[in-house]
Amino acid sequence: MKKLIGFLALAGLIIVTVVTLMNNKKVAADKIYNYDKSDTLNVVTQTLKESTTIRKKDFSGIFRPNKEVRLSAEAKGEITKVMVENGEFVKKGEALLEIDHSLLTLNVKSIDTKLKGIENDIKRYRSLVESSSIQGIKLEKALLARDAAEIEKATINEQIDKSIVRAPFNGVVTGKLTEEGAFAAPGVPLFQLSDISRLKFTILTSENSVSRFHINDQVKLTVDAFPDTTFLGKITMIGSKTNKANRFPVEIQINNAAQQIKAGMYGNAIVQDALTEEKNLMIPLSAVIGETSAPKVYVVRKGKAMLQAIELGRIQENQVAVIAGLNIGDVLVVEGITKLFDGANVATN
Repeated sequence: MKKLIGFLALAGLIIVTVVTLMNNKKVAADKIYNYDKSDTLNVVTQTLKESTTIRKKDFSGIFRPNKEVRLSAEAKGEITKVMVENGEFVKKGEALLEIDHSLLTLNVKSIDTKLKGIENDIKRYRSLVESSSIQGIKLEKALLARDAAEIEKATINEQIDKSIVRAPFNGVVTGKLTEEGAFAAPGVPLFQLSDISRLKFTILTSENSVSRFHINDQVKLTVDAFPDTTFLGKITMIGSKTNKANRFPVEIQINNAAQQIKAGMYGNAIVQDALTEEKNLMIPLSAVIGETSAPKVYVVRKGKAMLQAIELGRIQENQVAVIAGLNIGDVLVVEGITKLFDGANVATN
């Protein structure tokens, strides 16, 4: 009896499972949308025509400052004041740093006192000479003493001026290499100053490509940091000798008044080669389906979308050249591809 009950229970479980699976299959089938192959599908098409393309080549490089120097002091001594910080824009002649010149200032005051005494002597001697009370030699000596004191004063003032480090051109402080209290001396770097209002973009090219560059030609430049923006530069230098890698340097200058591009950013120079003009059938990459080894497209023939095997060539931006499989005048489906099948009825827009 127990075996019979177990057998009946197992049989019932199997029956329930089979019924459930059949119901699930019916529900799933009901949810599947079956295309009516006789329906007409709307697509967007493009009639193919021959197009002329100019092959472009990119040359990579780095943007560098138009001018960049490391500044040191002409005088030596303790640094008493630093007026700028990293990243600050400074104008030509603006003071950046001051070295202690207190002793020089005292010497100037001492000379000023000496000059007052000499001026008084000159007035007195001039009056006595006019009255013939003394010979003119004393007046001459006083005048020479004044000249010598003024030269000495000018020399000390020049030394004071050299104790102040000034910007030699408009630029940005890209390196502050000292602080107040440090010791300055000729040849010891204190600041790095960069002029990025104009930038130099240098590329390296082979002997086969250098002939496509000419002085004052305008060149389109792209910056990796701003991929959607194109800048315009001018060729200012073409090297007459190769580097160790057997490449010719070509220098392109670009206006960067807004300082959008920073020194050290990477970019590309886009150069058109007029010698590589090609006539191709160019189609959108989005129209190509299948594997790259066996690409296909849909073409419209007599109101039907027909799969057509093609051979692809060079890719340029979002277009690709077709080497074989299509002809001028073919009607290519460019939108609505995902719902198509070979032989589908289509209506073109």
